[in-house]
This record gives sequence, structure tokens and C-alpha cells, in this order.
Amino acid sequence: MIHTTRASLRFQILGPVRAWLGDDELDLGAVKQRAVLATLLVNLNRPVPVAQIVDAVWGDRPPENGPNVVQKYVAGLRRTLEPGRSARAPGQLIALTDGGYVLTAPADAVDAEVFERLVRDAEAAHAVGGAAAAGDLLSRALGRWQPPLAGLTGTYFDATRDRLAERRAAALELSADLALDEGRAAAIVGDLTTHVAEYPLRERLRYQLILALYRSGRQPEALAAFRDARQFLIDEFGVEPGAALQELHQRILRGDPDLLPVATAGTWEPPSTVSVAVEPTPEPTAPRVAVAPVAPVAAPPAYPPGFAYPPAPGHLPQPDARSRTMPRLLATVVAVLLSACSGGFVNWVIVGFFGIRRKNYWLIFTAFLYLAAVIGVCLGFGWETGNIESEDTSVVMDITMSLWLASWLIGVAHVAVLAAMDTFWGETVPRSVAASTAAGHVVGSLEWHRHLLRQQARRIVAEQPAVARELRIGRPDLPRHFDDGGLVDINSVSADVLGILPGLTMDKARAIVDDRVARGPFTTPQELVSRRLVARETLRYLEESLVVVER
Repeated sequence: MIHTTRASLRFQILGPVRAWLGDDELDLGAVKQRAVLATLLVNLNRPVPVAQIVDAVWGDRPPENGPNVVQKYVAGLRRTLEPGRSARAPGQLIALTDGGYVLTAPADAVDAEVFERLVRDAEAAHAVGGAAAAGDLLSRALGRWQPPLAGLTGTYFDATRDRLAERRAAALELSADLALDEGRAAAIVGDLTTHVAEYPLRERLRYQLILALYRSGRQPEALAAFRDARQFLIDEFGVEPGAALQELHQRILRGDPDLLPVATAGTWEPPSTVSVAVEPTPEPTAPRVAVAPVAPVAAPPAYPPGFAYPPAPGHLPQPDARSRTMPRLLATVVAVLLSACSGGFVNWVIVGFFGIRRKNYWLIFTAFLYLAAVIGVCLGFGWETGNIESEDTSVVMDITMSLWLASWLIGVAHVAVLAAMDTFWGETVPRSVAASTAAGHVVGSLEWHRHLLRQQARRIVAEQPAVARELRIGRPDLPRHFDDGGLVDINSVSADVLGILPGLTMDKARAIVDDRVARGPFTTPQELVSRRLVARETLRYLEESLVVVER
């Protein structure tokens, strides 16, 4: 009976978490019980430690008796999923092993597993020239798609959603390649426009949209789409579009006839050398950039179709390369003049505005300090006015004037720093890069550069793990030509490398390596907490540097 039940069970995690036994949908109980099931389904046929389940379901607020609560929910799931099981019989579908709870079921019983398998099969079929088979597999895969794990919150489920969304984006890119190869450029413009809005960081989708517009006889719109892509990347990250997008732009401007034949539409070939030169364009609204070309460097490994070629690590723009528009400069001048001319009495308003806008609690706290200083100055002047003949008047006046001048001058400087940062760096500087203090934010251009490198490297890890392995991302112990900004792959490096990370001692580093050997590789850096190897507070310092490259 147990075997029959397992064979006839079907699970859904694309959308709300649901389960069926034959044609009958099962009642999975409360939201937390569904979350426990979702954690097991995401790790289908792999043991999940109880601590990891607690971390996934409750996050930063675990119950005091977390393991007992998990055991209770597992018992409820067993009753629902294995109705023919005796009350005292051990669970067969959900079993407890030395490594934790494991849900054992065929891969095709879970819709997300079927979705990923169809995408992999489509990629394999396309690689050997089976366009028709690849198109059929992609149609079946994308037809199953719904936003995963609907109704479940937490960083663990967010990470799973992001991973599945990346697979969907790859499937959409491959589907667009097939359509372009078949000469259906005009038919997919609308879909590509929607997909670019969903995945604005996927340069490959933008490449395909621009190419589809051009092949549809809509050259001005293709050029406008490139300008939109370029402006978005500059405004959000301070980087130029990848080499492939820039090359496509120049070919459109030249009217390259090779862009028109269908046979070349799906090709994605990075140039053999890397250069940051951008030719001036005849477009009246396009910015003209004149950068001297650099000496060619050895080309990195060839990137497969569907991957956005990364910019040369040595030439990533610094924060001051961001767009500096006149409205921002004008706002900076107005803020500083208002702070100076008001005698410092409105500094608390300006600093509070920046604090609320950036959701920075230090700045909000500082705004209250400025407000307290204003109240103190007003009380001091009020006391002095009502006690002119008092002998203590001069002392109070000195204190009041000192407080006023200090809050005024410090406030003007603080407002100037905040306004200048908002003008020259914008609002996208991450907290891990910008150190938050009561006096404001101090951002180093070198650290910003390293953050951009890490961000680019993480994209490669998420989208093309094979390329990530070839580039040796996360392997500072090996010689390589690709700069990943100092990432460390916890599944590959030795204890000596882990031991130099902030918050890790050599003893902790050796414990991580020993646990990796004994219990298998990590799937996410968060497992360091669930396996009780580091504290959650320590992980917050490590997350900027840690990465897991799929092997």
C-alpha cells in the first residue's frame, strides 16, 4: 500500500504548495506544515537536517522547541500523504535518517523537477541541432510555469524562487533563439518586451529584443531599446552594456547585412579580445563616449549561447561614472544652502528625509539628535530671555551658543556629504559596501569596484555554473585570469583559505571542511548556520564573500 501511495502521489510547488493522491487533492494543513513539506520537496530524495528545516520555515524567529514542532508537522504530513500506514509503522515516504528528514519520491512526481528536466532536455536537444524537439520541450516546460512557492516567505524560499526563475529565464532565452532562427522575429517582440521587464538584468533578453525589432523593420525602436538598456545599467550599477550588446548596436548603425539572414540570428559570439572602446554614434540623443582602447588581453573561455559576456574586470567604471544630472546637482546645492542659511534649525528635517528615503536607522537616529539640539538651543535662548538679570545667564548663554554652533556646522557638513553621495553615487550602494555611521556613509571606490566584480561573478555562478568552474570563481587558491572580487567557494577551498575570512578562526574553518567531507557539500552559505558551524551573526559578515559553485 505504501509503494502504491508513493507512485500515485503528485506534488506542486510551482504556485501554491499542493499534493494529490491519484485524482484527489490532499489537505496539507496549516501554512507552516506546508512550508515543512516545501522544504523537503525542494530537497527531494536528499536528507534535510532538522536545523535547516527550522531555519527555512521560521527564519530569524525559530520556536524554542523547534525540533519538536518539526516532528509534529512531519507526523501530520505522514498521516495525510500515507493514509494506509499504520499509526505505529515507521514512515516510508518521509523517513528520518542520520542526516535528517528525507522525502523519497520519483522525480517526475514534483512539478518543479519536471520543469527543470524539460529545460535541460531542451538545451541538450538544441546543442545537437534538434530545434523542433527543443521547441516542443520548452513549450511543455513553460506551460507548467507559475510563480513558485506562493504564500511562503523567508530567505530560503526566496532563494529557491530565484533559482527557478533563473531556469525559466534561460528557457525563455532559448525559446527566443529558436523563434529568431525560424524567422519569427515580429511575432516575439511583444513577449520579449514583457520578459525584459521581468528580468531587466538579463542582457541576452535585451539583445534578442533589439535584434527582433531590427529584423521586424523597426530600426529606430531597436536603437531606442539599446539606449534604454544602456541607461538602465548606468543608472542602476554604473556599468556599460556587455560587449555583445555594444557590438550589436554598432552593427545596426552600420546597417550590417549579416544581421538580416535568419541563419545568423541566434548566434552569440563574444569577440576574441576585450576592449572598452565605445565608438561615437550619430544618434543626436545618444551620449558620445571617447575612451582610448587598451591593449588586447587573452580572451576568457568561450561563453555558450544565452550568456551575457562579462565586462573586462580591470575596466569596470568607478562610482563617479554614474549619470550626474542637473536636477540632482541643483538639489544638492539647495539642500546645503537651506541647511546653512537656516542656522542649522532644519538639519533634522533634511537628515531625517535621507534616513527615511534610504531606510537607514542610523540617519533617522541622527535626525532625532539634531532635533534634540534644536530644542535645547530654543530652551537655552528662552531661559536667557526670561532671566536677564541672573548671574547664571552668561554660563547658559555660552553653553547654548556652543550647542547651536556645533549642531549648525556639523549639520551643514553632514547634509553636504549626504547630498553629494546622493548625486554622485545614487541610492543603489549596498549596505555591505557603504559603512553606516551616525555621521553618514563613507563609500570607497575600491570597495564599490570589488562589489561590482562580485555581483558579476554571482550572475555567472547562477546562470552558467560550468563557465563559473572554468573561470575558477571562488578559488583564490588557484591561478586564474578572471577577477571575481574575492569570492570564496565554501565547497572547494581548504581550511587555510576559509580561516582568513572575517569572523572565522582556523578551528572553525577546519570544522567546516570536516563537516563538508562527512555530510556532503553545502547547497547554500546559509547551511553553515543550519549545520551549527557558525552563528547567524557571523554569517552576516561572511555572506558578501561566500559563494557555492555547482559541481
